Amino acid sequence: MTRPFHEVSIIIEGVAEVVDPDGTVHRAGPGDVLVTPRGSSGTWRCVTHVKKFWAICETEEEAPGTWVVAGNSGLDWQEVPRPEGDTAPPGEEAVVWRSADGVFACGFWRRGPEEGNMRPPYHEVAYVLDGQVRVTEPNGSVHDVGPGDTLITPEGSEAVWKSVSPVRKFWVIY
Repeated sequence: MTRPFHEVSIIIEGVAEVVDPDGTVHRAGPGDVLVTPRGSSGTWRCVTHVKKFWAICETEEEAPGTWVVAGNSGLDWQEVPRPEGDTAPPGEEAVVWRSADGVFACGFWRRGPEEGNMRPPYHEVAYVLDGQVRVTEPNGSVHDVGPGDTLITPEGSEAVWKSVSPVRKFWVIY
């Protein structure tokens, strides 16, 4: 079957494989990211019970092939720009994949304890891998977020982000 959309998944538990039509096997386990872009084809196979966090995007562009990015090694970590006056140590991110039109991207982000305002210029869905965060909305609603939780932040939303421990997350933006 040819993929009608882009899908990115981080494997939380278990082992999954995608087998290309030529027999190439792409194997992903806990912490690995599996990218199956629009236009790719193959057979999805669960080697064991699989739990994954996934997102899809339905842009028109196609991208060749399927691939796996090892989540624990080989990532190209880049320092994230900080707002003026931010004295906390800088955060880092590693972009795993970005669609050619720039509409859809995913990657990892990490940073030590910090507190600051957030107002994203994009929609973000993030799966927290490590750490504890408290997100406080302007109306006073508080969301405590930790490992295994998903945080959805719509474009233009406002809140105060306070990480009480180092945080690492897998994010998808569009």
